[in-house]
Amino acid sequence: MAFAANAMVAQNCPPNIDFESGTFDGWQCSIGNTEVINGKNVINLIPSPPEKRRHELITKNDAPLLDVYGQFPRLCPYGGNYSVKLGNESVGAQAEGISYTFTLPATTDTFTFTYFYAVVFEDPRHSLEQQPRFFVTAYDVETGAIVSCASFDYVSNGTLPGFQRSPANPNVMFKNWSPASLQFAGLAGRTVRLEFKTADCTIGGHFGYAYLDVAQNCTNILSTAPYCRETNSLLLNAPYG
Repeated sequence: MAFAANAMVAQNCPPNIDFESGTFDGWQCSIGNTEVINGKNVINLIPSPPEKRRHELITKNDAPLLDVYGQFPRLCPYGGNYSVKLGNESVGAQAEGISYTFTLPATTDTFTFTYFYAVVFEDPRHSLEQQPRFFVTAYDVETGAIVSCASFDYVSNGTLPGFQRSPANPNVMFKNWSPASLQFAGLAGRTVRLEFKTADCTIGGHFGYAYLDVAQNCTNILSTAPYCRETNSLLLNAPYG
């Protein structure tokens, strides 16, 4: 009798998805604004070249080395020579985005990669749809369908787990670098788009920004390991998040 277990096999990541060329090659930058429509937060973006202070590549030599509010490293500490700061401390209901479009390997049914993020939000205590936020999503380009378990909305809120009050400003909240995983299952050969977005509060008086990086290794989760009925335990290796 056999049961499925997970083994991880390294796959090639799409080129420069980890920003290691030191450029935004392969990425599409965008800018815009955020507003509330019919009770829902809406981020409106249009394509743009990388804009200074809204799409910022960070290296180990860029000052300041630490974020002013969270005092965590601005460069992701989990490897790589480049990270991205998306958004800034300016207000005005600004929004920013970067996206990456790629085709999943035709011979790989399940494709997984890890991204790292850190966020800094003012917490104006508006209603949820008005608050600053960091939004991550992925969708099938052909159908427009959101990829299952690949959409995350990080919203400024004083009760969010993992967030802390800034020692520099008690009205600012931050979350230190954390990993999360996105898994694309059953989409072999499909073209998908990965999007990261930041937005201020919709009223226009409070900022939100994020740092992000993508791991240099992508993986394929295979279900091939045998399970013996005489064994009373099974170790499963899952990706971050």
